[in-house]
Amino acid sequence: VLAHFTNFIDCVKSRKWQNLNADILEGHMSTSLCHLGNIACRLKRTLNFDPSSEKFVNDAEANTYLTKIYRPPYLLPERI
Repeated sequence: VLAHFTNFIDCVKSRKWQNLNADILEGHMSTSLCHLGNIACRLKRTLNFDPSSEKFVNDAEANTYLTKIYRPPYLLPERI
């Protein structure tokens, strides 16, 4: 596990995503499953998630856990 963290930090420093040990999408999908499980545990209920839109279906409260409120100047663009 430590090797993956080190590899990630090294790539951030060098700005060479090509040197990552794992594909970026694979990492996104893996961590998303953990985040979705944590959200369901916090809300103590079953959730329906639409993977194409990456939003919960008809659940505004659950969707609030998908991001956080950033303070200026550390803002996250609406679309990346």
